[in-house]
Amino acid sequence: MRIKIDPLDALFSKYIRMKAHWKCERCGNTPARRGLHCHHFERRRKQSTRFDPDNCLSLCLGCHQFFGENREEEELFMINKLGADRFNMLRARARTPQKPDRQAIRLWLKEELKKYET
Repeated sequence: MRIKIDPLDALFSKYIRMKAHWKCERCGNTPARRGLHCHHFERRRKQSTRFDPDNCLSLCLGCHQFFGENREEEELFMINKLGADRFNMLRARARTPQKPDRQAIRLWLKEELKKYET
């Protein structure tokens, strides 16, 4: 099944990858830009964390597949990246059934991307 990517998803994915300086956050590789993925720890269907930068990583295809098959390794990586407190807050946000304000996120992302495009 192909994942449906709308324009806001594409903008957010670009932000996550630019924020990571177009590198895989797990292995450090810099594959071609199409080779980097925006990986969601709490899956995309959880609207409350879908556009949460703490929830996402820039990963190469191999690392993306690795985390998809090794949930415990993925969780340890996220705890090390965020720290226990931020990780626990992310988990709490993911359990909150809340739809994001897509317009506010779009405006915020456009401002954030300007920081990386200079």
